[in-house]
Amino acid sequence: MQRRGCDFFDVVADKGMLNLALVEVSGKGISAAFLASTLQGMLYVPLQAQQELPAIAPAVNRYLCRKNIGKYATMLLPRLQEDGSLEYLNCGQIHPRVCSGGTIS
Repeated sequence: MQRRGCDFFDVVADKGMLNLALVEVSGKGISAAFLASTLQGMLYVPLQAQQELPAIAPAVNRYLCRKNIGKYATMLLPRLQEDGSLEYLNCGQIHPRVCSGGTIS
């Protein structure tokens, strides 16, 4: 079995909410590492502020497009609420499997 990670992940827990950021950046080397670091900072603040997930992706996309850096990133942003509800934003990642009550979808 081949294991595959991501370029970075971050966990932001606050006020009964657990946010994750799983991000994959195109390319290798210093430029990809710099982009991953920049995106991690860009995601941390809105996740901690509990910004609506659909509002986060356009801001990140605008940054990538305006800078015209020739790279792209995919991300998955799951948010788990204290009551057990889960929402997520998928931007180019493989569709995640969700297990709920013994059912995997």
